[in-house]
Amino acid sequence: HLIEMNAPDRCLARRFEVIKEPGAIPRDMENVFVPLEVICRHHLSGSGWRRYTKGEAGVEEFGFEPGTEIKEGCKLPRPYLEVSTKFESFDRLLDREEALQISNLTEEEFDSILDAVLRIDAIIEREAGKRGLIHVDGKKEFALGAGRRPVLVDSFGTLDEDRWWDAETYANGQIVSLSKEFVREHYIDIGHHEVLYDAREQGIEEPPIPALPQDMIERTAELYASMYERLTGAEF
Repeated sequence: HLIEMNAPDRCLARRFEVIKEPGAIPRDMENVFVPLEVICRHHLSGSGWRRYTKGEAGVEEFGFEPGTEIKEGCKLPRPYLEVSTKFESFDRLLDREEALQISNLTEEEFDSILDAVLRIDAIIEREAGKRGLIHVDGKKEFALGAGRRPVLVDSFGTLDEDRWWDAETYANGQIVSLSKEFVREHYIDIGHHEVLYDAREQGIEEPPIPALPQDMIERTAELYASMYERLTGAEF
């Protein structure tokens, strides 16, 4: 958890104990990492959209009325929360019951984390709108601090943890990805993404990640620099 930036390249941070064994965190323990990731979606894209196209999730799950026709990138009726594993070989979606078992949180503690995510995203969405950006979705991680109150940890609101689109092009019917989804789409196009997930489903060794072409490396670097300026208002 970041406390302060005490130099341009240095920060003061608070560390928390990490217990990876599912269900092993004592109910009275403080200053401990919560072994879950919380994803909040505002538009249907990425893995959420892929689940829909594969028939693994219907429109009702995402808050739409039965029979509603939807398309990729559509605005969700309300924020959609997902919870996934943190310490498994790949992130696996959890229902509420399993999330509580793995984390050993109380119902109240779990709900307080979900509420914090919604409040944080409301701030992000408000600020992003001022910068001509759409905050599509994002991931958050938490620890339990003094009194087992939720403490936001790790980074958030970046191109690695969150998905961003350009608001003007979206209004004109196009989606311009402004996050690491840009790189993920490259691996989907060359077939690596499908091979990777097949390996995960079969429980076999994952294939090596092909190196990015030089032009992709340069375009990614340019994207991150330009988005730093849009998100912060500072020159890179």
